[in-house]
Amino acid sequence: MPAIVFDIGGTHLRCALSESGDSVSNFEKKHIESFASGLDPASIWKETVGSMTSFISRMQTNLSPEDPIAISFPGPIKNGSEILDAPTLLGNSASVPDLCANLQQLTGRSVYILNDVSAAAWYFSRIIVENRFFVVTVSSGIGSKMFDRYHEKKVIDDVPYAGELGHAMVDSSRTP
Repeated sequence: MPAIVFDIGGTHLRCALSESGDSVSNFEKKHIESFASGLDPASIWKETVGSMTSFISRMQTNLSPEDPIAISFPGPIKNGSEILDAPTLLGNSASVPDLCANLQQLTGRSVYILNDVSAAAWYFSRIIVENRFFVVTVSSGIGSKMFDRYHEKKVIDDVPYAGELGHAMVDSSRTP
């Protein structure tokens, strides 16, 4: 099934249309602001959601109303829809809006979200033949997920098998 796909990162939003198999089309990459730019959380979310809905509007001729939205997100996700924290975007903000509900209301489409490292594990599961492997990312934080073809979930992100060690802001103005 075709889908509208977004990869939200700490500095960029990647947008595309997913086709059958592994192919994507209409790829776009846009710089997004974060707390590091001094923006407040409401402004960050407004810009990010605005960029996503703008992409969907531009792609309307390539989409059917049933095409869902799939989001790869740089933070922990609970129950497949609830963002628990967004440290890369918001810093230590306590208020994280319901991105899935917001996009569903704005677009009328089904919305699915998963952690970005989980998304990477699913991708690698299609090109790696091993039955079990770890995906580890090192960027503003250290994240990991285990993939196991024989486990009912496939991507295991439960403690103690995987997780995130946290995110840290690097302030180069304070170098010794």
